Amino acid sequence: MKKPDDAVEVILAIARRLWPAESAFTEDTAMKLEIEILAALGGEHVHFPKTIERKVGRPPISREVHQRAYEDALTDMPTSEVQKRHNLSRASIYRLLKRGPVDPTK
Repeated sequence: MKKPDDAVEVILAIARRLWPAESAFTEDTAMKLEIEILAALGGEHVHFPKTIERKVGRPPISREVHQRAYEDALTDMPTSEVQKRHNLSRASIYRLLKRGPVDPTK
């Protein structure tokens, strides 16, 4: 299995070769790109990150916000109030509850 960075580099090299900066991306270029990618990576299981910067998903929640939101969520405070107070989504609050309190040793 190729590492994600290896696969991305292969695809970038193929795209640069087939699609010079001064030319337009045409359907013919797209078909050539597909053929080249399949030839280079066919049969491989490759993961493509969501963004070029390798930033996947949401930004992490700070330990302090995690702990305060966790403690508030355990009270009888409505989830909507915890959302507003800590600027978190409902899903994030439930994820924090599932993970438990902040581990002080980390």
